[in-house]
Amino acid sequence: MDSILYTPVFLKTPLIDSNKLITIFKNNCNLHENKFWNFWTVKFKPYITYDERWNNRYTNDNIEPIWDTDFKYNFPECILFLHSLPFKKITHINLLEQIKDIPLHIDYHSHEKVYKNQLCYKWLILRGEEDSFYIETHNKQIKFINPPNNYHCFCIQESRIKHGAIKKNKEKLIMSIFGELDTEKHKKIIEISNEKFNEHCISE
Repeated sequence: MDSILYTPVFLKTPLIDSNKLITIFKNNCNLHENKFWNFWTVKFKPYITYDERWNNRYTNDNIEPIWDTDFKYNFPECILFLHSLPFKKITHINLLEQIKDIPLHIDYHSHEKVYKNQLCYKWLILRGEEDSFYIETHNKQIKFINPPNNYHCFCIQESRIKHGAIKKNKEKLIMSIFGELDTEKHKKIIEISNEKFNEHCISE
């Protein structure tokens, strides 16, 4: 499993009312300090500042994460799907709107020694156009990530491989999901996903 850099996840993603999602996102989002994203944190530990919430996204403590009220009551189908992912506990979810080209980068985090080369879960909740999100393989090839129809959730090793995104005209919203993985369930779903979507997977 360490050789897998990217795989779609073999769990059908729900259909979302895109107009409703875009409207509610616009009402709740903020500009990220890097100015590449507008973001809406839809699940978080109820610290006061964004930095505290972000820096504690992997922390196992006694502070229980909560859902943003607008997200919880308007998109119950999303919450149902997110609960089907192989996490013991989801501690942090950011919903992101790209506002310009994202250069190649690696997402390091303070728990890298614990979660080294972790396959991180993403969901293209509004897919946008093809050939937008991409990774750079170890031989410097650029490969675009276009998940199969009805399966818009995927995993990448974001702390190991460079990835970026081209800004396209069509609206795209991507969700980054963090928390404590159920290791056995995660391993099984990745193995099944790798088998079902072998032509989409990218490995070393």
